[in-house]
Amino acid sequence: MGINTSWQGRRCTIKVEQEMNIYTASMLKEPLLEPLNNSREVVLDLSGVSDLDTSGVQLLLLLHRESIRHQINLSISQMSMAVRESLTLYGLLNWFNAP
Repeated sequence: MGINTSWQGRRCTIKVEQEMNIYTASMLKEPLLEPLNNSREVVLDLSGVSDLDTSGVQLLLLLHRESIRHQINLSISQMSMAVRESLTLYGLLNWFNAP
């Protein structure tokens, strides 16, 4: 799986280096949600995501909802063109404090 997680105190950075689509969403769910249990801040590096479809967007929205529920700051530090295009299409760039 193409997810790398690194910690700096209670700040977790998650780098995704694979497609986020209908074929991978179920495999990505747990590794993306797990850091919410032990962190104060989660930063997503989506620069390695080559495809983001509706299932991937739904996964990001789930992560967003759960970060609010856990009172955790969630942001995107970097994103690929595929991610930018999808989030722009859905009007969601501002939801993730995207650059």
